Amino acid sequence: MTVSAGTPLPQAQELKLNDFAVRTGRGTDDLVQEAVARLLAYDEWFNGQVQVGMDQIKRGEFIEEEKWTPVLNGCFTLRRIRWAPAAADDLEGIHR
Repeated sequence: MTVSAGTPLPQAQELKLNDFAVRTGRGTDDLVQEAVARLLAYDEWFNGQVQVGMDQIKRGEFIEEEKWTPVLNGCFTLRRIRWAPAAADDLEGIHR
């Protein structure tokens, strides 16, 4: 199957793709093919992991919510990130 070379991209994405192609010395078609291959591989992996989880549930291999919630909450409270001032400013700019 051949995907039409005229598949439209938003202008910002097209500019970034062209810039990336120039910086890497690769063609835009090659980069798009790689991106599609990565997307499809990730989708296959993700669906496989969902199936693994579903199979575990069917076998009764899971932890009840009331048992894992305190553990999970503890993991997040123990890991506090301290951002450098410049990084914090950048994050604030993204959030707005």
